[in-house]
Amino acid sequence: MSNENWKIGAVQVTKIVESVSAHRAEDLFPGSSSEVVSQNREWLHPHFIDNEDKLFLSIHSLCIEADGKKIVVDTCIGNETPEPYAAIAIPGSKYLDDLEAIGFKRDEVDFVVCTHLHIDHVGWNTMRQGEKYLPTFPNARYLFTEPAVSGWKEQVPFEVASFGTLTTIQPLLDAGVIDAVPTDYRITDSIRLESTPGHSRGHVSVHIESGGEHALITGDITHHPVQWAELGWGQVSDVDVEESTATRKRILEEYADKEVLLIGTHYPSPTAGHLVSTPQGGRFVPLKD
Repeated sequence: MSNENWKIGAVQVTKIVESVSAHRAEDLFPGSSSEVVSQNREWLHPHFIDNEDKLFLSIHSLCIEADGKKIVVDTCIGNETPEPYAAIAIPGSKYLDDLEAIGFKRDEVDFVVCTHLHIDHVGWNTMRQGEKYLPTFPNARYLFTEPAVSGWKEQVPFEVASFGTLTTIQPLLDAGVIDAVPTDYRITDSIRLESTPGHSRGHVSVHIESGGEHALITGDITHHPVQWAELGWGQVSDVDVEESTATRKRILEEYADKEVLLIGTHYPSPTAGHLVSTPQGGRFVPLKD
């Protein structure tokens, strides 16, 4: 689970891995099949599927250094593991130690961006200190989109099923460290949010532009590269599969066959690459080592 890093112009992006696990396609994507995964084996194996056609799924943060700022995108599951993730969790200080090793000490982070508020993207937003849960990154502003914050406050049952726990979000609201921002918000000169709806209310990707180069951190528009070939495979927690499918189609049309680096929020190594179009559908072609 080695970390990877990339340069986009003057911007540095580094991946900090929390865990990697393997799953049946049918467990992640209703209506999918391992048989179809097998039909895509030529370009998915060995990096993205195992010998039994199970899909590798990585949970990691993407740490950005841009325009004099340090930005953490998505904060994984966290140290206190919700029961559904107990089998793949790695509790303890390793995540924070890995951040510090790349120069992201807790008190040096300027922004935490959550592409959405699902449980595996908000876990290290807070940490227990005594009897309280306090912001893990004490000097950071936490950027959530306005629709995501509204969704959290409304607590619609279908959405809540995938949300982070009360201890990972509510303490931030109580502390006044969350900025509810538009889905096209510009964080720095080089970093902006890009609206990519469907998986959750107010879901965003992160667009990087520097020195004439572009990259897109996906968030959960896809959980696995196979979805570029099977655009209609919505993930089990998508709030609107038709909308998430439309988002994947749009991203494929806009970014395929172009020099835009795609960095997958749940892709195992090699995590970054390019979208290409083929007669059989979209493909994700990872960067060569």
